Parts: sequence; C-alpha cells; structure tokens
Amino acid sequence: ARAGRSGTAISLITPHDIQLLQSIEQTINTKLSEFTVSGKEVAKIFTQVSVTKREAEIKLDHNDFEERKKINKRKKLILEGKDPEEEEKRILEEKKQKRKQFRLLHKKKLKQRQKEIKQFVQDNCGKESSVIK
Repeated sequence: ARAGRSGTAISLITPHDIQLLQSIEQTINTKLSEFTVSGKEVAKIFTQVSVTKREAEIKLDHNDFEERKKINKRKKLILEGKDPEEEEKRILEEKKQKRKQFRLLHKKKLKQRQKEIKQFVQDNCGKESSVIK
C-alpha cells in the first residue's frame, strides 16, 4: 500500500541499507517481501532513471537560465531609464528593417547577376536568347 492508496511500492536497496529496511519494517509493523532481480536489470533501470533525471535537470536549468537572462535584461533597461516594452519594439523594428534591407540587396544582386548572364549569352551566342529575359 502507498500512503492510503492501493498499489505496489518498490524500493531498490543495497546490502548497506539492510539496517534501514529493518527499521522501516519495525516502524510499520510489516515484513516486506523481497523480490530479487539480476544486476543487469537493475543497472539498466538505474541508467534509464539517471538519464531521465539528468535530462529533466538540464531542461530546468536551461529554462531557469533563459528566464533569469530575460529578467536581468529588463532590470538593466529599467536602471538605464528605458521602458523594456518600448526597447523590445525598437529592437524588433530594427531586425525587421535589416531583413528588408537584406532582401532588397539580394534582389538587386540577383537582377545584376541575371543581367550579366544575359550579356554573356549575347556575347557568346551572337544573338539574344529568348530563354533569358
């Protein structure tokens, strides 16, 4: 039984834990049954548990880090006398403008390259190709 609920509780213990187990059995007035498993099975289960636990810790650490980073950035802006929301809008607008400039530059380079190719075809074929316009 588990804290008033039905079910099975499994405790993994080592030979060093025997005294603790006996103390628990005395406290609950119940002799716990032993279920032995091979060392390989225990190692496999322990590895799975350890990996899962570590993944969860890493995820929490990452989330905490990102949250602290965001909070510290907002604090810094406030201390500088700036409105965090306005600064965020300004930064987003700057990024938008940079993307727009990049697209325009790319389009300009593409047109120039097409013009160069058309000229190359005219120079080398002696007549204008209808494929490239």
